[in-house]
Amino acid sequence: MESVIARPLNEFETGKMSQRQLVQTLATGEASPAAPATAAGEAVDRGGAAARPPFTGVINHISWGIEPWDTKTARSELTKRGLNPRVDTGTRGDIATSTFKSLHGRDPDGLDLQVGNQTREKHEL
Repeated sequence: MESVIARPLNEFETGKMSQRQLVQTLATGEASPAAPATAAGEAVDRGGAAARPPFTGVINHISWGIEPWDTKTARSELTKRGLNPRVDTGTRGDIATSTFKSLHGRDPDGLDLQVGNQTREKHEL
C-alpha cells in the first residue's frame, strides 16, 4: 500500500499536485496500478475476465503530526489562517492534560485538516 501512495504524495510534496488533487487521487484509487481509470461507479472490463466492482473509498480527514507540539502555537497559526480550530483529544479529556492532542479545521475547499502531537515515531493509536 505504501508504494501505491508514494507517487502522488511525492508529486504533492514537490508542488506538482495540489492538496485537493492528492485527496481526489487517493480517494478514487487512481494511484493504484491495479485500478484502471474509470468513471466513478463503473465496473472495469478486463477483456472477458470478470469485471471487478468499482473502487470506493472515503477520506475523512488529513492529519499532520508536529514535533515538538505546542497547542497554543498550533491554535494561533490555524486561527491566523482562518481555519477555526476545534479540539480533538480522542475522548481523552482536556487538551492541557491529554496525552493525545490535536486540532481540526476546514480548509477553503472544505477538507478537514488535523494537526496533532502524534507522529510516526511517537503515537498512541
